[in-house]
Amino acid sequence: MSKLESVITQDLSDHTNGDSVSVPLVAIRPGEVLLVNNNMNKIDDLCNETRCCRKKSELIKKYFQKWSGQHKSNESSIQFIECIITFVGTFIALGIISVVHYRILAEHDLTFLLGSFGASCVLLFATPSSPLAQPRNAVFGQLIGATVGCIVRIIFDYIHEQFIAATLSVAISILIMQLTNTLHAPGGATALTMIMTKTTYPWYGFQYILMPTLSGTIILIIVALIINNLSSKRHYPVTWW
Repeated sequence: MSKLESVITQDLSDHTNGDSVSVPLVAIRPGEVLLVNNNMNKIDDLCNETRCCRKKSELIKKYFQKWSGQHKSNESSIQFIECIITFVGTFIALGIISVVHYRILAEHDLTFLLGSFGASCVLLFATPSSPLAQPRNAVFGQLIGATVGCIVRIIFDYIHEQFIAATLSVAISILIMQLTNTLHAPGGATALTMIMTKTTYPWYGFQYILMPTLSGTIILIIVALIINNLSSKRHYPVTWW
């Protein structure tokens, strides 16, 4: 390689940062120097675009790598006795609520049973040490879901857009629970239940906040206190507040 070719190659390498870029060169005689500013500017633009594309591809790659599921997990073995305690606690708690609902209140066209109570039992009895299962989260999470659901339902009853009410009630409930640090997953289901509930009078649904939402949740917590602490490996609650 001649001295002139070495100079041109080095100049191109400085502008491309080692990237392989095809640049048309003009044949010149030895000893002549040709400045190609326009080509150098094009090279700079091309390199910037290349680096930008690489960053975007790396971000996309990292994002989809999170879908792989290849992350650390807590695979602790659960003893059979723990499963029995979960079963007994759920059976007793929902049993009490179901008896009140079907044997006492059903005759008066009242309800004491919510679908979200089933999800609460999963947290309270299967994962009692979870932050989402603590009494503060259970009570306020359910109350927030019920209150937001009732308010949104009444507002959207007048504009007849129930699909917006359904989505907004859950989204707003989760937002408030996160801001108040009272996240309780079944609270989102309670909010949706309030939207789906058909009542005779618009304001009639507000009774759901106290009964069955609050009263039913209190029963679940009382049973969880009694049953969970029968096991030497369980301590419920981890914190009251």
